[in-house]
Amino acid sequence: MAKLRKKKQHDPLVAELLDELQVWCEQERGRQAQVARALGVNRRRLYDWFSGRISPTLAVGLRIQAFLKLQKQEGK
Repeated sequence: MAKLRKKKQHDPLVAELLDELQVWCEQERGRQAQVARALGVNRRRLYDWFSGRISPTLAVGLRIQAFLKLQKQEGK
């Protein structure tokens, strides 16, 4: 009998941060690659975060916050 995998639920604050990052990525082609390079992860990892399969570590979460803050300051 196969086990059914449940979709992992992110902490509400993590979910909010990832939602903001995903919206930013969807605004222009190539942004996922830009984020992956800036965070030092591969694009598959971004997909895993956005799908709820895994959550970013605290350190990566802080880098995501810093990245998004920088993008807002630069008006991107």
